[in-house]
Amino acid sequence: MNDIYDGLPSREELLRALETRIERTTGSDGRELYRLRDREGDELRAKIEAATQTAAAETERRRDLQSRLDAANKERESYLVELEKLRAEAASPSDARAELRKYVERATASQAKIVALEAELKPLREEVQSHRERETRAKIEAQIDDAARKLRCRETALRDARRLAPMFRLNEAGIATTDDSRLVSEVLREEIERCPHWLEPSQGADASAGRIDAGRLDRDALFRQALESGDFAEAIKYAPRS
Repeated sequence: MNDIYDGLPSREELLRALETRIERTTGSDGRELYRLRDREGDELRAKIEAATQTAAAETERRRDLQSRLDAANKERESYLVELEKLRAEAASPSDARAELRKYVERATASQAKIVALEAELKPLREEVQSHRERETRAKIEAQIDDAARKLRCRETALRDARRLAPMFRLNEAGIATTDDSRLVSEVLREEIERCPHWLEPSQGADASAGRIDAGRLDRDALFRQALESGDFAEAIKYAPRS
C-alpha cells in the first residue's frame, strides 16, 4: 500500500489512508486529542528521552565524584599549610620531625585518595560526553529526516541523507547549522542536485535537470504543516496530486 506521502490516485484513498493513521490520545489536562501516528518519530523521541535520562544520571554521579575530589584537594591544601606552619614554628628539631612525619603521612594518603577519585571520574566524564554526542547526533538526524521528507526525498534515501549529520552543529536555539551557518534544507537541496535519485518518482524529471520546483515544495510544506496541526481540510487542499 502506498504511504500518504507517496501520492495516491484519489482524494478518497488519501482520506482513507489518513483515517488509518489517526490515533486518539489524552492531553495533560485530560482532554481528548487526536494525532497522526509517526512510528519513526515516536521511536526517535523515545531514544532521545532515554539518552537524556541516562546522561542526567551520569552527570549527577560525576557531580558527586567531583565534589569528593574538591574536598580531597581542599583537605590536602590544609595539610600543606599546616606543614609549612610546623616547619616555621616547631620548638625543637625532634618535635618538628615527629609532627612533620605525621602530616607527610596524612598528605600522602590524601594524595592517593585524589588519584583514585580521578581514575574513577575519568571514564564517567567520557561516558557523559559520549551520551551528549549521541543525543546531539539523534537531534540532528531528526531534523535531516524532517527536511528530507519536506523536499520529497524517498524513504530509502534518508539513510544517505543522515550521513551528512557530521557537517552540522546545534546552535543555541537547537537548530542544526553548518560552520558557515547554512541550514539543513539548504545543504539537502545541494545534495539533491547531485543525487536526483533521492527524490520521489513524481519529481524525477525536474531533479534530473538539476532543479527543484519551489512551488511544489511550498505545497508539500503546507500539506505537512496541515497534517501536523490536524487540519484535514487544509491537508486535502494541499495533498500531492499524481
